[in-house]
Amino acid sequence: AVPHTDHTAASPARVAVIGTGPPADATRVALEQAGATLAPVDSNTRFAVLVDHFLSPAEPSQDLLRSDIPHLLIRLTDQSVWLGPLVLPGGSPCLACVELHSHDREPLAGLLAAQLLGERPATDASSCAAIIAAFAALAYRHTLAESPVLVSTRLRFQVTDGRPTISPQAESVPAHPRCGCVSLAHSASLTHSADRPHSGTEAQTDLMNEPRWLPLRAPHARAA
Repeated sequence: AVPHTDHTAASPARVAVIGTGPPADATRVALEQAGATLAPVDSNTRFAVLVDHFLSPAEPSQDLLRSDIPHLLIRLTDQSVWLGPLVLPGGSPCLACVELHSHDREPLAGLLAAQLLGERPATDASSCAAIIAAFAALAYRHTLAESPVLVSTRLRFQVTDGRPTISPQAESVPAHPRCGCVSLAHSASLTHSADRPHSGTEAQTDLMNEPRWLPLRAPHARAA
């Protein structure tokens, strides 16, 4: 039998967790237990986890893309825990693709989420922390082993009475045609013309700046 090799034991990787709350705290503990060294994002960061509430903040994901750092999105809403996708800069769909696809399906989704910025979703709780932390540690190990999981895919755990379901629903996240995050990385001949596809960072910035994403008050609407 071939002995198992721990890819994290020889050289602990620097990892950043961006976010607050019980799931983010549990993720930090799980990553340390997996052999990672927690530190703020810098040029030596090899993996990052972005824990957001309702909507991805544009700036952290832009910084991670520019720095070529693989990063995992964990999104918490009132009714669901979303794990993934894992973004491999230049090689897989980015978080802007997630937002653009979401807007295509439901044009008001971003508006509703923006209204809830600063609020704590029901799933930002200790009852959801264990499963989130376990998946984040798994994604970290596989990324360092060059066999990444949750690329172009995200899992939805529906939460009922504070407890996530055992069997998640898998959802494909293809590259969005309005976002050039993948195509631009493989096409050196592209020039900066007015009608070219946006890069991942530009598409997310444009999307967040559009009027439909501005916070308007609709207190009875909660994002799923």
